Amino acid sequence: MARQVDSWTGRGLGAIALLWRKTPQLWVMNEWLQSLVEFGVIGTGLLLAMVTTITWKAWTRARTSVLDAGWFGVWVAFISASVIFPCVHWAHTAWVGLCAWAVLERQPEGTS
Repeated sequence: MARQVDSWTGRGLGAIALLWRKTPQLWVMNEWLQSLVEFGVIGTGLLLAMVTTITWKAWTRARTSVLDAGWFGVWVAFISASVIFPCVHWAHTAWVGLCAWAVLERQPEGTS
């Protein structure tokens, strides 16, 4: 009897390589689909909630600051790239996304 993938909790990081042993692919061509397999529905849902929260905060800040508007564009590019690029680019896009997140999470000018 074959082991079934647990869709709620996932199979853990790197599970795609183990599940696709007999294929030349080591990653899915969409990071969100790969996160569903590796983190499951719960983990991917938490990740999606975080991304949605940051996107909303970034949009709110982007309407009041040119600097924040630029970083909001970087953040949106990061999210778009996570849908269309293979996971081999994950480290680079994650770095850009974390930089954008750090700028957008900083204290706004003129507040303490």
